[in-house]
Amino acid sequence: MRLAVLLIAFCTIASGRLPAIDAPKPEPKKESGPPADFKMTSEELQKECKDRKAAEAKYKGKIIELSGTVEEAKAGYDGKRGIIFLSSTDPKSLGIGGMCLIDDPNPHGKFAKGQTIKVKGKFTGVAIGPTLEACTVLEKGPDTAVRITSEELAKDYTADRAATEKKCDKRTLVITGEVAVINTDDKKVEFLELKGDGATRIECRYGLSINTLKDKLKPGDKVTLVGEMFGFRNEKGLFVVISCVPVTQPKK
Repeated sequence: MRLAVLLIAFCTIASGRLPAIDAPKPEPKKESGPPADFKMTSEELQKECKDRKAAEAKYKGKIIELSGTVEEAKAGYDGKRGIIFLSSTDPKSLGIGGMCLIDDPNPHGKFAKGQTIKVKGKFTGVAIGPTLEACTVLEKGPDTAVRITSEELAKDYTADRAATEKKCDKRTLVITGEVAVINTDDKKVEFLELKGDGATRIECRYGLSINTLKDKLKPGDKVTLVGEMFGFRNEKGLFVVISCVPVTQPKK
């Protein structure tokens, strides 16, 4: 009997007809940290926060899972945390639908304007908008940033100014290039130029808020900067990027 069973198994394998085996089922995604007390969109939370006292009485100290759209991501003021600002359609909100503080001190370039996101954190109050601390990013949608080299951007702008401005308008720009010029003459706005195509210059303005790049970069250095296109129409041969910050702070 045992020999017969072995013979049948051998014949089955030899014929190529293997018994069906169920694929292992994926383990359910484990949620990190404490479970959420509330789940909502940033627009819903912001609407409730119009009554600040009522919102803080209801949500303060609670864990909220928040879905929304990224307006901006930047380094925090303490140098240890980053801030993800969520966008808002409310004209009275200055475009800010909430602030999410995360442990990553360099979130710029990792999250882009217009990108969908889901975070979980502790509600601490209402500042510019609803504020969540100790946030964990649970999900993020497709990347919406324009990631490009300075030379490619210059070539595109030289070839078709209107199309390039349309492509970059209200988008997060992540530009990698070689430093060509560092300007320190203007006491109000400092900027550096990245290598272009010979016809168009790429001017990256970073202002006095991070007045350190002139001491840490020199012509010929490679750098990746995050910023946004200058809101007014650029002139021929010059593409201006404002609010620039380096993806990683260069060392002196």
